[in-house]
Amino acid sequence: MPASQPARNPYLVLGVPFGTSGQEATKAFARQSRRARRGIGPYTLEDLTWALHEIEHGEHDPAADAGLYRVPALPEATAWPSPEAPDPPVRPLPRRTEPRTPQEVEALRGAAAQELLKSALAAVPDPVEDDGDTAPA
Repeated sequence: MPASQPARNPYLVLGVPFGTSGQEATKAFARQSRRARRGIGPYTLEDLTWALHEIEHGEHDPAADAGLYRVPALPEATAWPSPEAPDPPVRPLPRRTEPRTPQEVEALRGAAAQELLKSALAAVPDPVEDDGDTAPA
């Protein structure tokens, strides 16, 4: 894959679970290529051919498969990307901590302001002391 292209996951392109065998990937390729020829789906035949090659190559050389990113095992994940929804929907996680009190928030703001001031002052160069030997220009 050229460096100018974003990282892609061949398993998602073919719509198969991670670790699928080359034989199963070939079946998925046949299914997806029929759809691509009819103009259905977000992938071209070139994309599908690349994905099949990556999966088959990964079977013969497991080290080549190590660079693939993995996606949570959600059945609906194989529907992405699509022109209507290029990314999965955002799902907020449940809160696991209690909210901060107004006093805690104010203390955090004060500490952050002090840290910011310290770092800003550290970036200011020290003034050069005039020893009186230089004449004004």
